[in-house]
Amino acid sequence: MPEDKAHIRRIVRAYLAERPAISQTAETIHFALKREHGFTLDQVTSALIFLTSLEHVEDESDPLGGSTRRYQATAKGIIEHEREG
Repeated sequence: MPEDKAHIRRIVRAYLAERPAISQTAETIHFALKREHGFTLDQVTSALIFLTSLEHVEDESDPLGGSTRRYQATAKGIIEHEREG
C-alpha cells in the first residue's frame, strides 16, 4: 500500500512538473490521469496534499476569493522529477 501511494505521488508530481507554467485543480489533474492510471479523486487529492507538504507542489488559492485550489509544481518538485528520470 505505501508503495502504491508513492507511485501515485510520483505520477502526480510528474504530471505537474511537465506542465510547470500551468496551475490546475485537483479535479483537472484527476481527469487527466484517471483513464491511464485509474486513480480516484481522493488518491490524487491525497498525493497533492503530501507533495505540498514536501514543497514539491504549491497550493494556490483562487485569486478571486473562491474556494477553488489550484496546484502547480515548484522548482523543487521539478528538480526531483528530473532526478527520477
